[in-house]
Amino acid sequence: MNYSKIAVIGGSFDPVHLGHIAMAQTVLKHLDVDKVLFVPTKQNPLKAETTTPYSQRCEMLSLVLEDKMELYVSDYAYTIDLINALQTQYQKIYFVIGDDQVKQLHLWKSIDELLSKVQFVCLERNEVCTESHYPLIRLPFKNHFESSSAIRNGEFHYLDKKVLHYILDHQLYLNQILKQHVDTYRYNHSVSVMETARKIAVAHHFNSEEIKNIEIAALLHDICKCWDKDKLQVYMEKHFPEKLKYSYKVWHGYVASIYLKEKLCIDNTCILNAIKNHTILEEYNRFNLVIKLADIIEPLRQNVDNEVSELAFIDLEKAYKLWEKRYKND
Repeated sequence: MNYSKIAVIGGSFDPVHLGHIAMAQTVLKHLDVDKVLFVPTKQNPLKAETTTPYSQRCEMLSLVLEDKMELYVSDYAYTIDLINALQTQYQKIYFVIGDDQVKQLHLWKSIDELLSKVQFVCLERNEVCTESHYPLIRLPFKNHFESSSAIRNGEFHYLDKKVLHYILDHQLYLNQILKQHVDTYRYNHSVSVMETARKIAVAHHFNSEEIKNIEIAALLHDICKCWDKDKLQVYMEKHFPEKLKYSYKVWHGYVASIYLKEKLCIDNTCILNAIKNHTILEEYNRFNLVIKLADIIEPLRQNVDNEVSELAFIDLEKAYKLWEKRYKND
């Protein structure tokens, strides 16, 4: 047996966010433990199925662990099985839960046996305290962070930058976020634009990093398309007053470039410029042309110009000029 004392924080971590790390920091500050183990669950018995593969959730966790914090990979579905395994290695085990989990303790498998083997520690979020007849150590926890579910819906500013970059690099949660903003037709169009843009980019020998960025720009280019005019106008008046002369039907590209930077913390200038330029092409470059042409020729559109479509895979500039000559003023 290893005679160290540990604290265990379990959860889906889908994804891990700044609040999770703050929990561990609080435990290390207030309890005499040698380390904190983060234990991602493959499937929480009391929650709906997670959306992100276990391996990726573990990888995101490993990016942000600080001193005296470790990732513990476990196949156990139930806490009691995990604790039985850990007891062979550690003398004292604290099990950390949030105040919201206190309400569910009576549903946990073998809760009475668990109580004999671990000391439960409850973090009282923002001084909110749920009464319980179970013996708990309560620690104050100033929680200024959103839940993982809020982050999956686009609150990316609660993420460590390393996790944010991982999410964008692997395009996690983006489809789910897009669905929150657009109707079914616009979502299907956006996915089709992404697939078309990828094919065009491959045909023109963009590198793998550029292709990833092209996919993100193509998928999210219409994220503000279904906003009403008044909501779009607020952004336009603040950020692009000189563009108010254009029809409000093209404002969504400009607005999306700001919204994605502020909300999803996307700071890649190629992605943001391509989205901003997909309605009115003002900055002429290969990246922007791929997004513009993919939006024009994606196969779900009616009456796609076959000549423009074929030329897009051969010569970006000639394809756009041909489309511009035939349709720009339509």
